[in-house]
Amino acid sequence: MDYIEFDFTVSPLEPHAEILTTNLAELGFDSFVDTEKGFLAYIPQNVFTKDVIKSIGEFYNSEVSVTYTYRAIQQQNWNKIWEDNFKPIVVADKCAVRATFHEPMKFPYEIIIDPKMAFGTGHHETTSMVMETMLGFDFNNKLVADIGAGTGILSILASKLGATSIAAVDIDEWPYESILENSFLNQIENITAYKGTVDLFKNLQFDIVLANINKNVILQDVQKYYEILNKGGLLILSGFYEADCPDILAQTTKLNLKEIKRLVKNNWTCLTLQF
Repeated sequence: MDYIEFDFTVSPLEPHAEILTTNLAELGFDSFVDTEKGFLAYIPQNVFTKDVIKSIGEFYNSEVSVTYTYRAIQQQNWNKIWEDNFKPIVVADKCAVRATFHEPMKFPYEIIIDPKMAFGTGHHETTSMVMETMLGFDFNNKLVADIGAGTGILSILASKLGATSIAAVDIDEWPYESILENSFLNQIENITAYKGTVDLFKNLQFDIVLANINKNVILQDVQKYYEILNKGGLLILSGFYEADCPDILAQTTKLNLKEIKRLVKNNWTCLTLQF
């Protein structure tokens, strides 16, 4: 699959770059790389239309300056782009995330991710906060659902934390393939990958449900997350700003889900709720 690479310059950078990436994700952009003055954003060529350009223009306002250039990127160029930009990270001094082209790192948990075109390498605040949250809970012998799984990084961490089995689902084809590949890289055999939505799990029950997506999808599907969650189970949500919490909590409170933990980084938020 070929992609279109957008090179965005944003001023002031914070918080507008983060806001813009969230909006772009809803248009079909699925990967982002930070740069000194903004970020690179990637959208599949078969998703890219004139309407995307028009929608980007609607994000501008008097408080922010946004400029961009774009070009076609062939699939074979992608690995070099990531090798140039993807750096290892460490979450909560417990879990290292690296690519195959990095040296091994000595931490209690190590995850190997070859990101390719899949979003979710641990670098974004939402992913790292979910990982940090997961490291603080007991996953031993738990059944886990990972909604919007991307690279499968959260599923892999759940497995390494002792989960019995993990069902990982994403609506696109490239994350499905990425989950399979990254599971193999980490010698994980208890992750089952699905292409689709949470609707595939409507007859299943889980002890922990992870959903690192965005506010709109969470509000649309939170009832479905609740329906597949066992009594006493955990629902870990991220992909939204702290300002969005009242809207999300208004829905979860109706479902008798109680907030038990909250992490915030650069206005991004991770909520942990218990049934």
